[in-house]
Amino acid sequence: MKKLILIMVYLFPFFMFAQSVDLKDDTKKLYNEGLELRKQGNFKGSVDKFDEALKLENSYLIHFQKGVSQLKEKNTEAALVSFETALKSQPKFDQALFYAGQACFTLKQFEKAQDYFVKAKENTKNLQVKKAAESNIDAVLLQAGQTALANKNYNEAIKNFQEVIKSQPNNESALLGLADSYGEAGKYNESVEYAGKALTVRKNLPEGAIYYTLGSTYKKMGKNDLALQNFNKCINDKSAKNKGYRDRAEIEMKGLK
Repeated sequence: MKKLILIMVYLFPFFMFAQSVDLKDDTKKLYNEGLELRKQGNFKGSVDKFDEALKLENSYLIHFQKGVSQLKEKNTEAALVSFETALKSQPKFDQALFYAGQACFTLKQFEKAQDYFVKAKENTKNLQVKKAAESNIDAVLLQAGQTALANKNYNEAIKNFQEVIKSQPNNESALLGLADSYGEAGKYNESVEYAGKALTVRKNLPEGAIYYTLGSTYKKMGKNDLALQNFNKCINDKSAKNKGYRDRAEIEMKGLK
């Protein structure tokens, strides 16, 4: 049975900064109505208003706001099209770059998401956008590493987790991801090393998750006594977060007794 890889990925909530709107009066009326409908939670109505406005003026800002409403109604592919349309005329528009990254992340287009977040970071003067983009770059790398590990692309997983460690040396999820990836790749000493680092900095991960990884690695190394010790430590972690690891540790121990 495949191990659970407990990596939490967080993307920042929607934020919006004031944009100078240089539109004709009729267009601006529809544009503002679209914004108001979105505030009310009527995302489809908001998109319709922006479509009406686009018939009057082909403005990058209307395409962008339409994309935000589409993202809100979970029409992610359409939202990405809208953001990329806005970026064709304003390629350095930081908010469109950021939200295009979010859309790509949701669509599991991780390389593209990373590229957009990097560009958002490079092109913004707003500290909030910059910090959000920096955090999301690491979130994308974590998710890409987790996906690669699940698909048994261990070298790719290691590469992504190592990129996270460069900017966040104490990122417990990346450290555990490295311990898992190295263990699956047969690089047992590295696996033990990174599991030890994960234990040292652990705050949110259950201890049992790390002890399970250590137990699995020692079992592969033929060090059954150490494997049993770590599986027992995993089982002793009774937290709800550790249930999946506890169950697996019990199964792994049966073959060692």
